[in-house]
Parts: sequence; structure tokens; C-alpha cells
Amino acid sequence: MKACCVDEARRHLKRHGQVARCDVCGALILAYDRETHFRATLAELEKRGVRFETAQLGKLFLIAKPS
Repeated sequence: MKACCVDEARRHLKRHGQVARCDVCGALILAYDRETHFRATLAELEKRGVRFETAQLGKLFLIAKPS
């Protein structure tokens, strides 16, 4: 995941289900605290051919979907 997205997540995402938009690149960032929900979302995005990047920030699993 891009450094700008990680910085945005660090500032704004604190718990499961929160969403942020990266001010630098415009990516939509989703936060998950349960790996099962994170993996299910990854599978759905892959199935639909959606580009994304991932990272982990503490206990949160992050998905960034570029704009």
C-alpha cells in the first residue's frame, strides 16, 4: 500500500468498518479488525477484477482501492 494511504489510515482509521479517502492519491481505504471479513472482501474484489492494495496497521487490516 502507498505510504500516503498508510499515513491517512494512521490519522483517521481506528476501528473496524471505518472508511477514509486518501487526500494525496484519492484511494478509498477500508479498515477491518477481523481477518475473516478482510479475506472475504479481498476474495470479492479479486473475483470482480478490482485493483487494490493491502497493509496491516496494528490490529487493523487495510484495503486501499485506487480511484
